[in-house]
Amino acid sequence: MKRLLHYLTAILTVGVLLLAGAGLALRLTRGSYSEPIAIAPEVLGARSAGGIWLFAARAGKKVVLFDTGVDPDGRPVDGILHALGAKREDVADVFLTHGHADHTGAVHLFPNARVHGGAADVDLAAGKETGGASLVSRLIGVVLPPTPARITDPMAGSRVVAVGDGKNVVALPVPGHTAGSYAYVYQGVLFAGDVVWYGEGRLGPTPRPFERRPDQSRKGILSLASAVEDREVEVVCTSHGGCTPGGEGKRLLRQLAARL
Repeated sequence: MKRLLHYLTAILTVGVLLLAGAGLALRLTRGSYSEPIAIAPEVLGARSAGGIWLFAARAGKKVVLFDTGVDPDGRPVDGILHALGAKREDVADVFLTHGHADHTGAVHLFPNARVHGGAADVDLAAGKETGGASLVSRLIGVVLPPTPARITDPMAGSRVVAVGDGKNVVALPVPGHTAGSYAYVYQGVLFAGDVVWYGEGRLGPTPRPFERRPDQSRKGILSLASAVEDREVEVVCTSHGGCTPGGEGKRLLRQLAARL
């Protein structure tokens, strides 16, 4: 028994050190990002450090952001704005899929923008509570402290938000990953945040090490698949894994729902 305890302690220590190392690496590289790519007309996505995706779209002269990544200096956001021919002052709306720090890091750089997010994630985004974060997320957060973000437009229930140029963002509540998680539909693109992940040609649920509420998340995925069934969804974009191919989004979401 004593030997087993030593063995388990050694495994736990190594795991903690690896997670701390991952958090430190993310902190050192959080300003890096890949070349922004086109998702749909005037909708771009960019993969930043740690495989964290963020997205931006034109709405006439205005710009809409879907999450802001983890970098408090906003370098990945600036990169995607530059690719759109835009500047920070052009950002009129920021839609947060949820309040975790790897999605809210640059919100404070847009003080004049409306910041939309789930009412249940207001304190989480502000850094006042953990939102039932997984052990992995909490350990990384020790090395990479969150940057508080203020949600100016807390939402409950489904909503249609006008963003300019006659265009709307459809906001759909999907509680599970966090209590205030939301997904958004804009111009045929579903921005799903951490509700689902994309990899190896298919959508899947958030991996267990990063998920504290697997049962609630499963219900959230099923409700999301039902909510978008009658909506135009060509592409599903996730915060970890990127986007499905064009025209495949709804089919892959249906397949995921059928597997759950």
